Amino acid sequence: MNNIYSNLENKPRSEKPEALKTEFAGFAEFARPQIEKNNVIASTDYADNLPVINQWVYDHLPDLLQTGCSVFKTERQRDIFLTGAITILSGCLNTITGEYDGRIVSNNLYCFVTAPPASDKGVLTFAKQLGNVIHTRLLAENESALKKYSSELSQYKMACKVSNDFSMNSSAPIEPKHKMLYIPANSSSAAMMRHIQHNDGCGIICETEADTLVNTLKQEWGNFDDLLRKAFHQEPFSYSRKKDNEFVEVERPKLAVVLSGTPGQVSRLLVSNENGLVSRFIFYYSNTVSKWHSVSPKNNINLDTYFQSLSERVYHIYENIKNKSIEFVIPDDLWDIIDSNFETKLSKVDNDLRSTVVRLGIIVFKIAMVFTILRHEKQLPEDNRIICKPYDLRIALLLAEVYQKHADQVYSSLLVPKQKSVDSMASRFYASLPEGNEFQRGDAVAIASKLSFSTRKADEYLKQFVFEGSLAQVKFGTYLKM
Repeated sequence: MNNIYSNLENKPRSEKPEALKTEFAGFAEFARPQIEKNNVIASTDYADNLPVINQWVYDHLPDLLQTGCSVFKTERQRDIFLTGAITILSGCLNTITGEYDGRIVSNNLYCFVTAPPASDKGVLTFAKQLGNVIHTRLLAENESALKKYSSELSQYKMACKVSNDFSMNSSAPIEPKHKMLYIPANSSSAAMMRHIQHNDGCGIICETEADTLVNTLKQEWGNFDDLLRKAFHQEPFSYSRKKDNEFVEVERPKLAVVLSGTPGQVSRLLVSNENGLVSRFIFYYSNTVSKWHSVSPKNNINLDTYFQSLSERVYHIYENIKNKSIEFVIPDDLWDIIDSNFETKLSKVDNDLRSTVVRLGIIVFKIAMVFTILRHEKQLPEDNRIICKPYDLRIALLLAEVYQKHADQVYSSLLVPKQKSVDSMASRFYASLPEGNEFQRGDAVAIASKLSFSTRKADEYLKQFVFEGSLAQVKFGTYLKM
């Protein structure tokens, strides 16, 4: 495996060549994924031991992502921003393709951040800001094109009137496409398909309240669940409407999806892991209780201004690559690591989770695509061919380990099995728990005893309430009603 470490180019700014060689001395361990041994799981801030992303990842991210992550004050905030930012960028920088399992795929990703109300998931709004300049400039271009079209249409109609000939269809101006980066989730299925068609197959659905999408998909006019499943893999879709003889077809949709919501919203959108949409999502679960921090301007930078500057950088990359076909390539020796890693993973999971592991492989591939194009922020190779470097594959694999553990927890607590969330006994127990103040597990056990059920049942309900978001675990053995 020594050839993996030779001739490394585009080194991250924080790495010295000697340190890089040492850092990668154990990289072959990923072929035998002994995750805890290699410190993939760093620290954790709540009792369920869901991991946070390792500091090594943040030290070796592409500069744009390092800069964005550096302003957040807690590990969870930083993790949530990074997860959202990778997904947003996958929708912004969408002219990149690579070959995976015999097919040409794009880098578009889906993510779902779930946390109780008034928690850290709000930092996703700053991830969304990375695409703001692209979105606003597309809207400005739409307005300019529409004005031009209206003027040309008026002239055309006037010419037809003067000549008394209204059959000059060949010379009629063509109505411009209405392009946008962010597509509203609250769109009918027909409108969603038209938006994607006008965007040349691209777009981002970004909703900080997942119920917006949940409610739309429940409507007959808004059921585009199948579109979401197909777009992840760039599978073609089409629809036809009798009215106006309308026919819409998109050969290679490249939709990115960023959602956040409470645990209850997860189970309303993704009813069970048998829904193929579930395994297409990166999940990040946070159950931290918000703590007050100084909100004074003297103690904080202006995040809107800060991310406006980063959004300008994203726009410049977008402009540089939007009319180019970028080819992403992983060298053979790195493919060996991917194959070995996922072969081992697949051998260790039950049948109902195999699709999740299989799709985690393509998620790693797509994340590496995003990192690699960000390494070429200043300049692309002349042949528009970008090569994945070992550190970017390593980052993607490290992230995958974290995301897999978060997904496992979401599946087991929210989706599999899909149990009734609150039965009558649980309702009585929850109603009897102290309001307004923190309480200890012992207090809850005492209440359970008065209601004539066991300590074990009390612990099961406490865990259930925590994952539903109706109870927060402040620290081990200490809870707070939400």
